[in-house]
Amino acid sequence: MALANIAVLLSQMGRRVLVVDWDLEAPGLDQYFKKYISPAELSKPGLLDLFLAVEGVNSNLSELTWRDLIIEVDVEGRCPISLITSGQKHDKGYIGRVVQFNWENFFSEFDGGEYIEKLRNEWREEFDLVLIDSRTGITDSGGVCTIQMPDVLVLVFTANSQSIDGIKEIALSAQKARQDLAYDREQVLFFPLLSRFDSRAEFEVSQKWLKCASESLVDFYDWLPETYSAYDFLEQTKLPHIARFSFGEELPAIDQRITDPEGLSHAYQKTAELLANKFSEESIHRLLGLTQLNEDSISALVIAAKEKAESTFEELEKQSLEILQVDAAKIEKVNSDLQFIADLDRKGYLDDRQQNVFSALKLEVYFLLKFDESLERLRSASNTILEEIRITLIKKIEFLKIEGEKILDSKTLAHLVPERKCKESELRALENFIQELKETGRISAWIDKRRKALSKRFGHEALKAFPDIENTIDSDRVSYFCFSIDQFLEQVVHCLKWGRYDILDSPGIPLVLDCCVYERAFYLIKEAIEKDLPTRFNQASRNLANDCIDYLIAQLPFYEEEE
Repeated sequence: MALANIAVLLSQMGRRVLVVDWDLEAPGLDQYFKKYISPAELSKPGLLDLFLAVEGVNSNLSELTWRDLIIEVDVEGRCPISLITSGQKHDKGYIGRVVQFNWENFFSEFDGGEYIEKLRNEWREEFDLVLIDSRTGITDSGGVCTIQMPDVLVLVFTANSQSIDGIKEIALSAQKARQDLAYDREQVLFFPLLSRFDSRAEFEVSQKWLKCASESLVDFYDWLPETYSAYDFLEQTKLPHIARFSFGEELPAIDQRITDPEGLSHAYQKTAELLANKFSEESIHRLLGLTQLNEDSISALVIAAKEKAESTFEELEKQSLEILQVDAAKIEKVNSDLQFIADLDRKGYLDDRQQNVFSALKLEVYFLLKFDESLERLRSASNTILEEIRITLIKKIEFLKIEGEKILDSKTLAHLVPERKCKESELRALENFIQELKETGRISAWIDKRRKALSKRFGHEALKAFPDIENTIDSDRVSYFCFSIDQFLEQVVHCLKWGRYDILDSPGIPLVLDCCVYERAFYLIKEAIEKDLPTRFNQASRNLANDCIDYLIAQLPFYEEEE
């Protein structure tokens, strides 16, 4: 449950997230997303099928790659979640295939370690975060997930001795086994995550277990800054027990607001922010710095958050309706600050004056939330208008058809027939326009999720075709070159999303190398997109993507080269 909800929150932050159900013996991660996935998508092969394909067990799947397993789950976040299931678990033969799969044979006879290392590297390249749901680590498949795969090992446990001792044993075993790993690795970061913790009904007992867990697991927090303790971290990251969410497969990350300090969504948000920021000192301080603040710093934080909210309002007022934009990163930062202040308020750190300022700030946030609801209504209303126009045109065509059949006057009929044909033409144009927007919106999201990987891969590939250039530039200039390709692809994404090529006429992106190198890179990218696009995209949308990149290539000679 924790993994699915954290994936949703990371998606809402705009992170490219891959979720993998590696719990082959008892899969079920897809159940949390079932209302967002079609039956046809769920019939795709899964992780077990991929490993069997490596062994050549099923000749029909011999060309299977991990990209063929991807199910894109759109949970109304800024970026779809990519899901890989364990396999066809409802197939009667699934359990037999799991039992018969020999991990030792996979590693020794089929070079399984190298294959999994390749998976790991490609996933790290393609996604911002990869979340793997695994067994405890005692099984062979669980051992892969606790030893070879992770940079961060999240150890979910409950407040009892068996659970605490269990995750300690797994962590120590993983630590020891990684020392013998054939691949270079930094030290794994252990993240014990206390789950189903009820500190409201039994406060004294809960504090006793919080202290017990922190003392028992203290050795796994060597990455914490010295000013903080394991107790502080466990207290701030614990997942509360909420009775409603103990039934079924629910997603409080969608159903609850993250600003509710007592809610599960709020607790998941803390973990999501730590993961998204790679456990940076700033993110840890934002989470744990409550006891380190004096009155002046609290006042400064409240005032700073209020100024951020006011500047957001001013920015919105300057935008005309046609180019209405909101800086998502700025809103995300304000949200984070507000949650921090709410925690301070709940713990009694704000005096009367600060509480008054914060109350005024919450009122402004309320209006921001109403504005967000208004945007959603606007989007819904515009879709409704388009649909109403389509229905009106259909009715008009039917009316003209009936009237044309009734009227015998050839002159009148001659007038109605062209009018009917004109309306039919308008209807077709409107339906084509709506369909194109939907298709290009989907294909733009697909490209946007992969543009960083495409830029880096084909930027380097293009340079190989020009050794005279490649041998005369340093690594920084290569990085700038790949970054500028990524910026161009971002403009391509906007073009496809809004159906307007004129964005590419003056994107304000300087060329850092000769135009010919860019042309080579974009030709390679176009070929890769055409090759890797899933079959669900029709030919018309593929043509639009090709045309957009061709237009960009044609415009390249007119862009200014950076001196």
